[in-house]
Amino acid sequence: MQTQMTERRILKISEIPQGSRLEGYVKAIDEIVKTNSSKLDDFFLDVFKECSGYARKSSLKDAVWPLTTIFHRCATTKEFQEIFRNLDNEAIEKETPKYPEKLLAVHVGDKILAKIFVDCERLVGTLKHNAVTFVYTMVETYFHEILHSVLQERKSEQEVWDMQFPLIEDFLGVKIPEERKKMSAGDYYSSKT
Repeated sequence: MQTQMTERRILKISEIPQGSRLEGYVKAIDEIVKTNSSKLDDFFLDVFKECSGYARKSSLKDAVWPLTTIFHRCATTKEFQEIFRNLDNEAIEKETPKYPEKLLAVHVGDKILAKIFVDCERLVGTLKHNAVTFVYTMVETYFHEILHSVLQERKSEQEVWDMQFPLIEDFLGVKIPEERKKMSAGDYYSSKT
């Protein structure tokens, strides 16, 4: 089931700061797209590792890092939806997202093992807007799920949503527009267009 990305989920940044990590990632993805390179899968993994390492070095209140984190790149939305439907996890069952068809990623796990599943097909679909939207959406998705994996039920969806922005801004070296930061998690995931 493929859904369109709503306008509110598309980040608009008027200027990419020179020398920022965002600039580096945008150049890297532009090169991958231009050369039709098979390096996109590596890019997904490398950026996840950098986000995870950065989050680990940050002071995250109430964070408990799992002993192991598995990052699973689902090549297709169909694969991602199938995994999501078959997850056997109490936290997912009690906190089922209201709009699972809009999810780009999901976290399941505990203090021992965390698994983060990412819908790479839907993420790549954000490239039709521009490379900035793609990179930002990927980084936002990663940080959001990393925060869920280390905070578990100690923080609500809205608290995780609010906590992600300072991390993303520092990591990418860019100021996120206030209207994005003031949006509630419920509005972001809402099916209203």
